Amino acid sequence: RTAKLSLRAQSLSRPRTIEVIVGNETTANVTIPLNFTDVTVPVALTKGKSTVRLHVPEGCEKPCDSPVSINSDCRCLSIAVQNVSIL
Repeated sequence: RTAKLSLRAQSLSRPRTIEVIVGNETTANVTIPLNFTDVTVPVALTKGKSTVRLHVPEGCEKPCDSPVSINSDCRCLSIAVQNVSIL
């Protein structure tokens, strides 16, 4: 069955890619800009349990490591995601 994965996402400091992986198959690659954007992609679900993962191949960065930032946040950050739904 095909469903729709919907979410809002924003990348930190530079555009990044979200890979949508269903089971072991990458079903979508979406570029996420610096401002919040709506993302909707089709996902093929199977009867029973389906695993949907989001992966950012470019990795993350720590704001505290930036030479131009005075941010003391040392978490490894890449993309903020909100309002996730599968319908």
